[in-house]
Amino acid sequence: MKQGNERSATWIWLMLGYSLALLAVSLPVGSIQENINGLIDLCTAPAQLTTDYFAVSCIGGTLLNAGLIGLLCCGVLILSKASVNATSLMAYFLSVGFAFFGLNVCNVWPGMLGVWVYTKLRRRSLAQYAHIAIFSTALAPFVSELLYRYPLFEAGWLRVFSAVGLGVINGMILPMLIPYSSKLHKNYTLYNAALPVGVLGILWYVLLFPGMEISISPGAQLGQAQPLFAWAVYGGSAFALLLIGWIANGCSLRGYGNILRCTGYEQDLTETADYPVVLIHMGVYGFFVIGCYQLTGASFNGVTIGCMFCLMAVAARGATPVTMLPILLGYILASVLIPLPLHTQSLVTGLCFAAALVPVSGKCGVICGVLAGLLHGCLVRPVMLMHGGFCLYNGGLTSGIVAMVLAAILPQTNKQRKTKSRFSGQD
Repeated sequence: MKQGNERSATWIWLMLGYSLALLAVSLPVGSIQENINGLIDLCTAPAQLTTDYFAVSCIGGTLLNAGLIGLLCCGVLILSKASVNATSLMAYFLSVGFAFFGLNVCNVWPGMLGVWVYTKLRRRSLAQYAHIAIFSTALAPFVSELLYRYPLFEAGWLRVFSAVGLGVINGMILPMLIPYSSKLHKNYTLYNAALPVGVLGILWYVLLFPGMEISISPGAQLGQAQPLFAWAVYGGSAFALLLIGWIANGCSLRGYGNILRCTGYEQDLTETADYPVVLIHMGVYGFFVIGCYQLTGASFNGVTIGCMFCLMAVAARGATPVTMLPILLGYILASVLIPLPLHTQSLVTGLCFAAALVPVSGKCGVICGVLAGLLHGCLVRPVMLMHGGFCLYNGGLTSGIVAMVLAAILPQTNKQRKTKSRFSGQD
């Protein structure tokens, strides 16, 4: 128990330090007043996918938002006394990433409040549901939409009541849905919460928009590319993680080779590996991510930078460059079939969340990984039409759908392969 508490404290300090670093970086970018004004601008804007906060606000305001969202996640984990593991790191980095496009310090509260209400009504410990409280923010764009733009609500009190009410309802429902998600996809996707969150998002979208005969324009709004900023902030983050891990590991890469052999299937590196090695892996994986986006010619706008932070979320769950490469190859094939250039923003964003499918390539082989990436690349854009861009976990939802289909096929394939191998041995 003591060792577990020490591990949790180590990761909490890492997340706190990371959040404070984002706040510190916002200071040289703009004045405090400019950053606060930028934060207000993004908090009062619609938050559909993909609404780039660099375009809505400013870089300083976006960084201020990301740092505050990070501190809020840390606060949830600390106050609930939750045990911090790879899922905690995933929830944290996903939230920080979406703080660049979709999440803000205004629209995240109702969902979290709903999870808290659920624990009180069911007399459960909040520590058990701290991660779900953070994941509930994936439906935060609904809160912003009802609060500022939904055409059927004119009165201010009605907007606030509906926005908060919907968020609280989501937060109360998700703790009942998420635990059953893994039974559908058999852990072939790392984003366990995305499938139920996405289904709930589709339900609300259909009820609130097509069901009410309301059309909504796409939320795509992209800012200018900031490649130097991406390398400075994200590259600097990856370098810092790598350097800290290397020093803490006795100025060596000892143990890192074991991580490269991970399949990503039902793995938690915070439990099975020493924290310095995990930090080294997160740093190396971070450089791999930025290198991939550089090679694809992606525009380093706020959405892309946010995606890179989200990609770092899966590192502690066992995702490696080795298991990610087949997914990338599948995306390249998808871009040829659709056809769209690989640097198209929807594919750039989708590739980030296709990383959740690394258990497929890690456990079932390269060909299966390529197939998973290909399916994800072909589906990720149409899937967004199902929820109108109001579910931030669009790529995660797509990975859940792909994993659910493959989960029914891959075990049969593996079984046939083993049977064939057994009979071959008798010949």
